[in-house]
Amino acid sequence: MMLGALMSFAPPASAIVIAGGGINPAPLNNTAPANDPGWDRVGMAGSNGTGVYLGNGYVLTARHVASKTTLVIDGQTYTRLSTDTGTDLTNDNPGLTTTTDLHLFRVAVPEGTGLHGLDPLAISDSLLGGSGQTGTVIGTGRTQQEQVPVNFGGALGFNVGDVNSREKRWGIMEAGQAQTVTSFSRDVVAYRSTFNNIANEAMGVDRDSGSPVFFDTGSGFELGGMVFAIAVFNGQPSNTALFNNVTFIADLAEYRDQLLTYNGDLTGDQAVDENDLALALNRFGQQVTAGHYELGDGTGDGRVDIQDLNLVLTNWNAAGPAPTLEEALASVPEPSSLGLLAAGALALFRRRRG
Repeated sequence: MMLGALMSFAPPASAIVIAGGGINPAPLNNTAPANDPGWDRVGMAGSNGTGVYLGNGYVLTARHVASKTTLVIDGQTYTRLSTDTGTDLTNDNPGLTTTTDLHLFRVAVPEGTGLHGLDPLAISDSLLGGSGQTGTVIGTGRTQQEQVPVNFGGALGFNVGDVNSREKRWGIMEAGQAQTVTSFSRDVVAYRSTFNNIANEAMGVDRDSGSPVFFDTGSGFELGGMVFAIAVFNGQPSNTALFNNVTFIADLAEYRDQLLTYNGDLTGDQAVDENDLALALNRFGQQVTAGHYELGDGTGDGRVDIQDLNLVLTNWNAAGPAPTLEEALASVPEPSSLGLLAAGALALFRRRRG
């Protein structure tokens, strides 16, 4: 039968299907790629999606993913903090819906876990839509049943397995045409990637909403996109992925300022300012429950120390410049024991900067 045009609506994307290129069988790609952009940061988010660990306890996924309370990476479960209700990202353009299909939630990352101590991810600061740049996507969704494409009514593609076929895999996606896509009644500034029979090229399918797309800048990887929806042919059989299907990817440069705001935000008011600094200083030197950022532990390691102070100061977004560490210590009243700890921290801070 003849296949119709691509549908105008965008169902959720939730798996990675990979092409082999030409007549070659598709690769499994179920271990980290040689040039790894962040394999150990990606896992199953909630009950039906994928998420990426940004750093400082924050996980980014799609808003429409259900039960966004856990991130499971290679068998290790990270649980959302009881004090965190999650945050939906917003659109700045007044012509778009207020909220978008992107969601942040915060988990504990105690010492001894795989995510503990990881630096925050770099977020692309330039819109990628239409650039043609190729990125690496990592997803945890359903996969193809066969490694060799089969024919569906005149179009080549793959059968997609059931929910038990979920597996973390990687592939490549291109930053194609820029466009705004409506997903679950929320607008997303995005770009599209067309699924072609090119070696290692990936297509989003069931249970991969929230999959990150990383781009190599030459000096390191940046997080530049997040899979959230697909478009398929009219009449296309369910549980299939066909060449010329489209995956939609949120352009994270559009939402970069919001994502960066959360680094150093100890008080949870979506600002990094004197309130966060005062909290870190007042608890400086204390042992706290790992991952409890509201106790001043911005890095989630169970200690309030120079790393937490540095996190606040380097992400300062209050009106006016951030104080120096010397000014910060001098401006907040502190007991004598705190003064001794701060003096030691200042010496350490100076050595590290030197």
